[in-house]
Amino acid sequence: MAAMFDQQQRSLAQMAQEAEFAIDMPSDEQEAADAEKERVAMADQKLIALIRQREDNAYGDDTDSVSLERARALDMYLGRPLGNEIEGRSQVVSKDLYDTVETILPVMQRIFAAGDNVCDWQPQNEDDAEAATQESDYTNYIIQRRNPWFMLAYYWFKDALITKNAYAMAHWAETNDASLEKYDGLTDDQMVLIGNDPQVEIVEHEAYQQQVRPPIQFLMQAMAQGMQQAFPPMNLHNVKVRRTTNYGCTKITILPPERCLVAHDADKMSVRDSGFFEYWENKTISDLREAGFQVEDDLSDSGAGTTNDTTVDIARDASSLTTQRWGDQESSDPSMRKVKTRTCWVKTDYDGDGIAELRYVVLVGDTVLANEEVSCIPVASIVPYPMPHRHLGLSLYDVVGDLQIIKTMMLRAGVDNQFLGNNGRTGVDKNLVNLDDMAVSRPGGMVRVDGPPGASIMPFTHANTVAGTVSFIDYLDGVRMDRAGVQKPMAGADMDAIMAAPGTIAQLASAASQKMELIARIFAEGVKELFQVVHEVTLTNATVQDKIELRGEWVTIDPRTWRKRNDLTLSVGMGVGNKQSHTASIAALLGLQKQALGLGLTDLNKMYAGLSEMTKALGFGSAGQFFT
Repeated sequence: MAAMFDQQQRSLAQMAQEAEFAIDMPSDEQEAADAEKERVAMADQKLIALIRQREDNAYGDDTDSVSLERARALDMYLGRPLGNEIEGRSQVVSKDLYDTVETILPVMQRIFAAGDNVCDWQPQNEDDAEAATQESDYTNYIIQRRNPWFMLAYYWFKDALITKNAYAMAHWAETNDASLEKYDGLTDDQMVLIGNDPQVEIVEHEAYQQQVRPPIQFLMQAMAQGMQQAFPPMNLHNVKVRRTTNYGCTKITILPPERCLVAHDADKMSVRDSGFFEYWENKTISDLREAGFQVEDDLSDSGAGTTNDTTVDIARDASSLTTQRWGDQESSDPSMRKVKTRTCWVKTDYDGDGIAELRYVVLVGDTVLANEEVSCIPVASIVPYPMPHRHLGLSLYDVVGDLQIIKTMMLRAGVDNQFLGNNGRTGVDKNLVNLDDMAVSRPGGMVRVDGPPGASIMPFTHANTVAGTVSFIDYLDGVRMDRAGVQKPMAGADMDAIMAAPGTIAQLASAASQKMELIARIFAEGVKELFQVVHEVTLTNATVQDKIELRGEWVTIDPRTWRKRNDLTLSVGMGVGNKQSHTASIAALLGLQKQALGLGLTDLNKMYAGLSEMTKALGFGSAGQFFT
């Protein structure tokens, strides 16, 4: 007892000495920590003020002309009324923008989403060939297998064709897939294996004993030896477990252009070198916590509203009817409350060394959730008609929008004229004609007249302008097709005349497709940029090896051993003309390769590349289904 009392006394004395040391300890370290904390707080305040200034001056604000043009373009694409309709007159709307977009989109999808590879890295030296090929294969695998590339490309290209610039962002996403599993009758050894699995959490467990019949071999051996043995009951387990699989992968998100802000002085289609880029979205408190941010339930977005519907958000609703937008309803669960979350990349001298660096910042209101230096803006931008020395370009709305308005007016005039022909105006003697009968126009209808009808009723004549209207509409269609580079279907006598001239069809198809091919080549620059961004995000964030199937073989990939690359080539075909002529050209090339193989001027890998191009041109996708 005395020894225990002495030990307690020594512990109390030690605690007193530590407290006295803490009181007498020099405060230099504490003061330095407080000063650093104050410096960071002041720097964050300056950063928030800078971001607000950049937001006020950026492209894409909901009140600027760009957003209004985007909303108008969506209205035209969906065929909504122009706003100048007259009651009792035709209100038909031409959908030229829709027709043009939906003609070009299949061509873009066939080019960029029909094959195995989108882009390939070029080796930087003789020893880098194998690594470059593997990195190319894995990056293509991420884009096309780990992401829904077909639909991503569809949304990305469609945004660009309708609403000018469109943006695709690559980001690292940690995914937790949880599933419930149930096992009955597990032995002790099997239970140990389940318990030692780091991906498994036991949710329910029931242990019991049961007489289990031993294996037949053991019973036969016991009978041969004349043994009669009572077998003890076995310990068995019924369990329900939650299996959680954690893995990280680069994901691609198509950003709504109306929720993106770009520095007003950006002078390129790409935003990689821009001094400011921001996109915002509504996230729940739960979403922010799942992303790793420590936030309170009452986190405020400075009164930014709950739905934050922009003019373009409302225009995107496909229904032309008035739709009630419910927004974010008040919930008893504070974790499901939505706040406006802004993700920014801004160049600024945050650390005070006199050199501006690129900062990645996440904000909710005036609360900074993330602030770190990064190497690039992981966003790729495309636009069908870039403007030199400007970030914003033109869309198909800028190219054919005026024609849709004119054609709509002509269609309405033609429809009104046709209605007038079927239900013309008539002069009547009100004293001799029953006006109620006259007011009803129906086939075979009777009109009561006091006396000869010819003396009491006189139809007014009017000119039939439908033929001229149709001719003018055909002219407008021709102008639209010339501007956008889409082809008009040919049939009948015109087709017979064209068929009589050898080579004419190919020439017309080539001339009409050149503008679409130009759009494809411009989009290709954005696709290559996205490929580069995906590679860089994977290189920066991957922490483990990955095992995937490539060309029928399982290959181990370790992105941690990659190097930063810039030399990139597109692997998709740019031809948008006649499919038959394209496949014929590839067939001729394969014939030349076959001859060159015997002369040592090519090899089997290059011939496989030719076969791959032929497979894609024929619409079968992967060459691995047919060749090895």
